[in-house]
Amino acid sequence: MDEELEGEAEKVASDHKDSTGEKSAHSEEFFKNAKWRRRWIIIPLASLTAGIYGFIFAKKLFFWAKNKQFDQQKGLKIIRISAVKERMLYDLKQFEVRAGQPVKLEFVNPDAISHNLVIIRPGTEESVGLEVNRMIADPKQIEIGQYIPETDAILFHTEMVPPNSGETLRFIAPRKPGNYPYICTFPGHWTIMKGVMVVK
Repeated sequence: MDEELEGEAEKVASDHKDSTGEKSAHSEEFFKNAKWRRRWIIIPLASLTAGIYGFIFAKKLFFWAKNKQFDQQKGLKIIRISAVKERMLYDLKQFEVRAGQPVKLEFVNPDAISHNLVIIRPGTEESVGLEVNRMIADPKQIEIGQYIPETDAILFHTEMVPPNSGETLRFIAPRKPGNYPYICTFPGHWTIMKGVMVVK
């Protein structure tokens, strides 16, 4: 009886060993198979890429719809401002809007260097400019290259616009009437590259 049990135990052990060996052989064969290896790499990679592009497309679609809705508002004021080539100036020194009016400001930069357009609170031109000057001493800010100080004095701003590019700024004009300066915060520009948004 014991011999029979011992024989069965040996058989089970032997079968188990063979089964493991088969699995190991199949695994080896699988990983040696270039076709399957490619599938295991390409399929997840393709899914990830599709997900990323899908997210980007959805984000662009969202902002496109949002901007279109903004542009369809009644009383929309469209302003076009350009940097003047090689002069560190805006071609438009002043424009007027009504308090609370929707504004679409199209800024273009045909110059050889980057510029932006930053609308600030009345009377804060010098304080914002000095903040920009201090940013030059920070290597991290130089690397980022935007030069937008973190201050409540800034109401609306474009990004730093590269040469031969443009950006559209959409905003609701302040409710409080007054003269709101706009400046370029590229280091050294703010003292001469400026204008005024008059809110009535």
